[in-house]
Amino acid sequence: MTGADLKSFKLLSEFSDDELDAMSELLEEIDLDAGDILFQEGMSADGLYFVAEGRIKLTQKDLGEIGQAVAGEALGVLSLMVAGNRETTAVAAAPSRLFHIDRQGYHRMTEDLPRAVCKLQELFLKDFGEAVREGFAEQLDSVDPDS
Repeated sequence: MTGADLKSFKLLSEFSDDELDAMSELLEEIDLDAGDILFQEGMSADGLYFVAEGRIKLTQKDLGEIGQAVAGEALGVLSLMVAGNRETTAVAAAPSRLFHIDRQGYHRMTEDLPRAVCKLQELFLKDFGEAVREGFAEQLDSVDPDS
């Protein structure tokens, strides 16, 4: 894999070619068949996954299917920065190819590519803020103003 392969990921869209090339050296490629489990709810979160091909279904025990990740999307950004457990189970809904960076690789990035790490954190916070706003708007829409 090369840095050019990483350009298609929204989370990496503002990275330079040099940053992407350096980051590509830290990634592990993972191929899944449909039905393969990527990770399970409750297990230790070990890093970030970029979905290059395929579709990953996300479920929670109490809620069932809660979403999916498709090519160009990332799963588990927060687990790079904060230790914890997975809050969902991720299963390949189709043959899928992913790239994984673990926390150790991320820490190496903080030393070797500090500007890239800042960009990654800014983009994550932007996406996180948008998701929070959407969730808040949905909550407001569900409130009965007459009650």
